Amino acid sequence: MSIEQRVIIHLFDSETSDKLGDLKISAQVSEDLVENREVSFEDFSTRKMEFKNIPRVKDPDNVTPIEYCTKVDLEPGARIMLLEENSYQIRFDSEYEIDEERGDEIFPILKKEEDAGNVILERWRLDEEDEDTVRERLNFHSYVGKSFFDVKVNGKESSPHPFEVRSKKIGYQDQYPAMISDLSEAAAGLIFEKEAPLYQEFDFDNRPRDTYYEDFMFLEYLFRPRQLPEAYEYVLNHLYNRLEKKREMKPIHSASSVGSHELIEMVSNPENLSKTENPPYNWPESMGNYVPREVNIESTEESIDVPENRLLKNLLLSVDKLIFKLLDSKYGKERGYIRDKLKKYQNTVQDFLSHDWVDQVSELQHVPSNSQVLQKREGYREIFQYFINFNFAFRLQWKEMRENLRGYNRCLHELYEYWCYFKIVKVLEKITGCKVDYRDLFETEEWRIEVKRGNKSRLAFQFEMEGEEVNMELMYNKTFSRNTREPSYSLPFRPDYTLHIFVDNEHHFVHFDAKYRSEGDVIEFYDKIGSEKISKDEEMLEKDEKEAIERDQEENIKKTYKNADIYKMHTYKDAILRTEGAYILYPGDENAVFRVEEDQPIPSVGAFPLTPGKDGMEEEELERFVKGVIRTVIK
Repeated sequence: MSIEQRVIIHLFDSETSDKLGDLKISAQVSEDLVENREVSFEDFSTRKMEFKNIPRVKDPDNVTPIEYCTKVDLEPGARIMLLEENSYQIRFDSEYEIDEERGDEIFPILKKEEDAGNVILERWRLDEEDEDTVRERLNFHSYVGKSFFDVKVNGKESSPHPFEVRSKKIGYQDQYPAMISDLSEAAAGLIFEKEAPLYQEFDFDNRPRDTYYEDFMFLEYLFRPRQLPEAYEYVLNHLYNRLEKKREMKPIHSASSVGSHELIEMVSNPENLSKTENPPYNWPESMGNYVPREVNIESTEESIDVPENRLLKNLLLSVDKLIFKLLDSKYGKERGYIRDKLKKYQNTVQDFLSHDWVDQVSELQHVPSNSQVLQKREGYREIFQYFINFNFAFRLQWKEMRENLRGYNRCLHELYEYWCYFKIVKVLEKITGCKVDYRDLFETEEWRIEVKRGNKSRLAFQFEMEGEEVNMELMYNKTFSRNTREPSYSLPFRPDYTLHIFVDNEHHFVHFDAKYRSEGDVIEFYDKIGSEKISKDEEMLEKDEKEAIERDQEENIKKTYKNADIYKMHTYKDAILRTEGAYILYPGDENAVFRVEEDQPIPSVGAFPLTPGKDGMEEEELERFVKGVIRTVIK
């Protein structure tokens, strides 16, 4: 048994406000989910929308197909929350007869995204019995983000109606921006490698842009209340200043003391001297009763015109300039979510720039990257990180990031894979005390960077654990086959990340896979195996694996790894020579499949939760896990 959720959106002409038709979005939700929810499924309506069996929530979950978000800073349309990897029935009942040859279109914005390869939906089709009705099936698969429903009929275009597709596995409002920020930081590290080709190149504005959307996405991260607004408010109340010496001419009677420097200047400038009958007490006789009318006195005063505050001013001005550029682009000119957000961000940053301190601070001449204030002082430390991310990471032509951030929707499973890789790198740096050279992570060509893969990606680490000297390599997308130096017994395999551990002249492999995957991705892996010549027993095993996937779907298991993923880890363990362990890294709230105990060995196959946005806790948890894996291997 299941119930139907339905949203009806009344679409109107953007110019005349004439009604163009009704858009109906529906999805099925299991009765068990309805009964187990703390909030109720209800019917209600707004001026332009009607809702049936839709829960009203402040924080959307990751299981309900359609929700209505009540957060106050959202405009009404953007409150519609859909879900990735969920199938929706779409129906548009037009007020006019629909004619494709005339140029009528349903969802032109989504179609534009589909042409860019960013969303997957079936082409709309006219109802066979009613030529003013269109039916559609929509599934965003692993793409999440904000987009718009719109129509163009009878020469009239509707106002774009915003909605959001949220993730089943990563919180889009909190964890997703944190993941993007971490990726930005990883790319930014390349800038500060002194021998890297991108070191201290600051002319970013001349770089051609394929899309501005990654900038808008970063603005969404930057203007979250606990990010730039909170850091700026703290800095505003604790503006860094320092004492500066300066000299100025003062009347002689205002001088509290006269030193050797002042005396020398008196003699050097006789035009400033005048004769008097009452010279100061103990005035030198050699001056012949001549005293200066003014004295150049040295004094000190507090000044906020320091490089750290110049950097803050530069960041605010750069952000303001970018917002203006986005508002002038096609994204900013379209009515809807993006323009409203940009206007809100513009008001915020211009309010910051109206404060008195801004006029007292001059232009930034150089980036004070070695400043202890920027590196350690609260508020300034965060401002410096935003400056780095804004001015460097999202200005680089990072091929993979650009492809996955293009347009309104982005493919989370690939971004999650990169994020896990850089988390593993950071954890290995902490465990071993070895610093990774960012040139070993990326291939660079002018402003283009690309993550190294395969044999070129080998990162070397050396350290001591429990009295054993351990040498280790981390490899990204390393291929194992019958013909490679590190062989596979049977078919070619390419784990996402491989640890190659050397102890006592022996070497061992440990593999990790990032598993932000749809069920189709997992099944595709087994279809590939099935396409080879395999035994009858292996055919039965493949069937069992696929049946396990179906059981996971039917039972609506909350965990975000799949039984088939675990089978794949067993495949790595059995097929790749000298493999000691194979593990899934997945975004989720559950504990690992196994407990990580200091004095207990880690099982050779399992799954471990690694979720963005846990304020550094994810690195600590991963560090304990990786230490346990290495300890198990070397014993």
